[in-house]
Amino acid sequence: EKSVDWEKWVDHSIHFVRGSLEQNNTKFFLADSDERACAYIIGPAPYRWQDISRGEGTEAAAGGTNVASLFDANDALEADKRQEHPLFMSVSLSLMAEIINSRLFTTVRDSLGLTYDVSFELQLLDRMEKSWYSVSVTSTPAKIDDALDASLHVLRELSTRRVSQQELERARRTLLARHETDLKDNSYLIGLLTHLQCETVPRKDLQCLQELTTVYNAATVADIYEAYNRMGLSDQEIYTCTGVSGENMEEQDAEAERQRQLEAAAAISEASQNGNLFEAIRIALDRQSKQ
Repeated sequence: EKSVDWEKWVDHSIHFVRGSLEQNNTKFFLADSDERACAYIIGPAPYRWQDISRGEGTEAAAGGTNVASLFDANDALEADKRQEHPLFMSVSLSLMAEIINSRLFTTVRDSLGLTYDVSFELQLLDRMEKSWYSVSVTSTPAKIDDALDASLHVLRELSTRRVSQQELERARRTLLARHETDLKDNSYLIGLLTHLQCETVPRKDLQCLQELTTVYNAATVADIYEAYNRMGLSDQEIYTCTGVSGENMEEQDAEAERQRQLEAAAAISEASQNGNLFEAIRIALDRQSKQ
């Protein structure tokens, strides 16, 4: 038998291509018999096997919530041990996602009444050193912009409204109960075993199966912020896309285009009056390239 040459299967990095704020926040209109609307928020996230005990992703965590302030002095050593475990980032991200989903549901649906369906998901890949998150929310055309803004606010407010121990315990119970139930499903078991002996996923070994519940039970609020602080949540890092359908979308689209033309004309006029000819030319060229 021929051995597999893993050099031919080198995984490629994921790069998030950045444009202007307008290009990264788009809105589409579709003529349809039903009035509907949905919106998405997407941004970079830590990858499943990220080893922060070796300093991976330190730059991304800079400027986030001060994790050190969440630790007791006696807990620092235990924190280092938890961070060295291969499942640390995966478990921290899963708990964080469960808490964010709970907050989205409570805030955007129950409190504000802007949607019936909102969810936060992580795309965690075994063989890529980048991942991403997404939020999807559906609503009516009149409420979709508010629903999008409220969902983004919930994502960002973890830095100001700290995760409580009660939220952590509730998320832990939910995920462990789901794990026990899913163990009866063969496809779930196969998923746990996937890449267990793969050379390109060196951190996945038997202890990832044997100690999964142990890592969940040992997780702390500070661990969640180790994951959260590595999320891309700034205006320069996120992408949003909104789709709206209805019978009069063509008229609304034409009106929106006229409004954009007026705004562009006003911006060009203001730049010219201020003596900034180059800025006026740049706006005009940018407007022409989008037509």
